[in-house]
Amino acid sequence: MDREIETGGGMSEEFKTGDRIQTPTGRTGVIIESDADFPNHCLIQFDSGQKQYVLRRILQRSVETKTKLRKK
Repeated sequence: MDREIETGGGMSEEFKTGDRIQTPTGRTGVIIESDADFPNHCLIQFDSGQKQYVLRRILQRSVETKTKLRKK
């Protein structure tokens, strides 16, 4: 799952298994390992427990992740 991707904002961002993400609708979750090879999608386990494949280019890092990174 460690692939560099093009996000909707035109910025290149790399997502890895274990990264906290947020969808455009505000749902948050964690990227989990997938046996399937979908180069344009990530398997996400949302905070609700639901698992779903989501298009990589619409994902962004979770706001709480960005805040934690700034505090370090």
